[in-house]
Amino acid sequence: MVLRLSTFLIFLSLLVNSFVFAQGEIIHSDAEKYLEFLREEQAELDFQLKHKEISHQIYKRASTRISILKELITKYGQDSEQYKMPEYHVAIEKDLELFILDGQKKLKNAKPNQIIDKNWRFVKTITRGETFYILERLNNNP
Repeated sequence: MVLRLSTFLIFLSLLVNSFVFAQGEIIHSDAEKYLEFLREEQAELDFQLKHKEISHQIYKRASTRISILKELITKYGQDSEQYKMPEYHVAIEKDLELFILDGQKKLKNAKPNQIIDKNWRFVKTITRGETFYILERLNNNP
């Protein structure tokens, strides 16, 4: 049983890696490392849900965030013109205040690529069950 599970996990890992590379070769090693981190985060979420440590709603929201980050990092990883990995943050509306003072108000009518408070670039919103705001930190100061 353990051997079957191990074989399945190896197969699944190869399948995920082939999918990422089928989308285009990842040329930035930092992107590969971050994608691996995101895969581990998803595995941890799966474990927590299976053992009823988190609710399905929390699982779904966190999984969607990870999925969005995977897409953003994969795009960066394939871009030969971009040399520094962006620091992306994916937030739902009620969490915007954690990043930007009066974030809900400031992002209500924000346009893609708009700079917010000199420290953030509003990338876009994505709706997958609920609306997620994609932000990129412009400097490394907290």
